[in-house]
Amino acid sequence: MAFVMSTESLRKHCRKLNLYSSRLDLNDILHLQCKGITKIQGLEEFTGLTTLYLESNAISDIEGLEPVLKLSSLYLAKNFLSSTVGLGMLANLQVLDLADNNLSKLESLEALTQLRTLNVSGNKLNDLDALTELSKLPELMSLDLSNNRIGREREGVTKADQAEEDDAVVDFLCSLRLKWLRLVGNPFVRRVVGYRKKFVGRMQTLNYFDDQPAFKKDRRLALAYLSGGVEAEREERAKINEEERNRREERSREFDRMVAEARERAKTNPIVHDPSIFRAKEPEPQPPPLCEEQDEQEEEEEVVPTVAEVVEEEEAEEEEEGASTSDQDVESHPIGSSSSSSCDEEEASPYPPNYFGNPQGGTHLSEIATLDRDQLRERQREHRERILRRELSRATQTIERRTQQQQQQPQRPVIWGTDRYKQLFAMAASMPDPEEVEEAEDVDAVVNGEEEREEEDPNSIGAQYRDLLERTAGLGRAGSDASDSSFDPMDEFTVTNNCEDGEDHDEEDGSEADGGRPFGKEDSGDDGIEVIEREAMDFEAMD
Repeated sequence: MAFVMSTESLRKHCRKLNLYSSRLDLNDILHLQCKGITKIQGLEEFTGLTTLYLESNAISDIEGLEPVLKLSSLYLAKNFLSSTVGLGMLANLQVLDLADNNLSKLESLEALTQLRTLNVSGNKLNDLDALTELSKLPELMSLDLSNNRIGREREGVTKADQAEEDDAVVDFLCSLRLKWLRLVGNPFVRRVVGYRKKFVGRMQTLNYFDDQPAFKKDRRLALAYLSGGVEAEREERAKINEEERNRREERSREFDRMVAEARERAKTNPIVHDPSIFRAKEPEPQPPPLCEEQDEQEEEEEVVPTVAEVVEEEEAEEEEEGASTSDQDVESHPIGSSSSSSCDEEEASPYPPNYFGNPQGGTHLSEIATLDRDQLRERQREHRERILRRELSRATQTIERRTQQQQQQPQRPVIWGTDRYKQLFAMAASMPDPEEVEEAEDVDAVVNGEEEREEEDPNSIGAQYRDLLERTAGLGRAGSDASDSSFDPMDEFTVTNNCEDGEDHDEEDGSEADGGRPFGKEDSGDDGIEVIEREAMDFEAMD
């Protein structure tokens, strides 16, 4: 059903498209394509309209456009138009599309003084008289005359007369100051000799002709052809090639000159190359967790607080407690107290009375002020040693408590090949007694058991720890002969560990593992306390 243009129908159409329906004058664009419209009407309230789309309808006459005087773009392609009468009042029109209609002549266009783009392709324009109105459009820049009948052969017209008509059409079109021109699909195009060269050479403002751009080189060749024929065009092309070659050589010489100048500057003012600026920046270290901050501070022996830092920290602590600096004991120093740490430590001071000259076990500000860096390091080392011994005592108590619980429970076989038990026996075999290592002349002999050991103190740390390991190993031998003194857990550990790797080893060689390295040579000396602490914590976490 055809759409009849009226105020009410257009209002409903605007409402459907979410346009202004109560104030039709506020609409600036109106789409009415493919509606079957036969007559343009009902635009009285569209006074603010600037763009109107009426393609693919059945409009035969241009009329009813008097209310839309602000119209700047009008699209009437694919209709039944046979005349352009009715466009004279659109003085603000800049774009006009009349393609694929039945136009045989352009008329009444003299009022379109601002028209810049005109498309009349696919019509029935056949001679020069149909195009004379184009000369009355001073602002015209883009013209599409393709697929028309310009230069069509007629009966009774000789070839000479036809050539004159073609030349007249070419002269007329070349007189227009166009930037874009399209003429393909017209009969006269096939008959004009040097068709493209004539238009490109004569139209100095033309930038795009038919389907190809028109460059300055093309225009020079076209002018040479128009003035001297093919020979002049060939000479002009050789000249253009020579100019391009000279231009490339000049650019190459300019580049060499720049390189030479840069080398001279480098000699007089050398620039030190720093490859580090091209490397990726290392990520910033993240702050440790709250419970690990104190442990990391204790492990880093090189980080020693200065006297000024200690004094500032003590003064801040005394101001919070509301006491004077001269009468308060300092408890916030990392050596003097551990009660402020975020980890689980004892509330009481780990130092005995009169330690560091303080009867309460702490460190006094005047005492710290008199210490040098070496003394601070020594006290820090003693502080770490006390913490390690305290942790070892805790681990020993935990082992004894769990051993008692295991004795009360029914015995079950222990798989000696598990990772935790392998680590346990490896650490047990590699843990020498610190006192024996210090007294023995040959450390390796003591570690490997080659030197006879002196009677050790049963209350020493190493003796207590080995005793715990022996009792733990005895509990794990459920289902076997516990009274067999020849049972060695390390033999079974060695065999199980090596069999997993697919290697054949002798069971008697149980003193070496991990690539043949003696177990007793891993850790010794002053690191014994740290090894005891680490192994005790691993054993506690294993259960």
